[in-house]
Amino acid sequence: MGKASSKQDLTPEDFDELVESTNLTSAEIDDWYQKFRHEFPKGHIGRHEFKSVYERLFPYGDADRFCGHVFRVYDADGNGVVSFVELLTTLQVFADGCPEEKLRAMFRMYDIDRNGFVTVDEITKILAVSRCYRRHVRLAVVLFSPPFVCLLFVSRITQKLCVDFQGILGMR
Repeated sequence: MGKASSKQDLTPEDFDELVESTNLTSAEIDDWYQKFRHEFPKGHIGRHEFKSVYERLFPYGDADRFCGHVFRVYDADGNGVVSFVELLTTLQVFADGCPEEKLRAMFRMYDIDRNGFVTVDEITKILAVSRCYRRHVRLAVVLFSPPFVCLLFVSRITQKLCVDFQGILGMR
């Protein structure tokens, strides 16, 4: 899935798999694919193109740092590009996936080094970039430096989750 050099076209097998695994009709998938190929003639999305699209959708914020993390969610096979199948599959997970599928996708974003585990440091890095911790911590952010507030939030998360003795989260 997503190979830059070998899978530029949507195979009949990939098409059938998308029809089976998404809530889209064959016509809708074909329409999405035509638009995808028009926008990305190489048949995949590289990091630079992904960042450009992200900046158009979310013009405020630091796309440079955050995009790399979001890109990991879409680049499921880790080959450095996002294929049409990866894009549509990931969009489908976030739109209609069960909680476990959504959790696995988010886990890929937090697992920065792709070793199958998420450390407190990785959570801290993601939250520091996304700034989502601000609405979860009820401290006056002005009084504390963002890294401190972020660490506080991460500590609260890891205390509530099943964490091994080294502060590492893993998917089963």
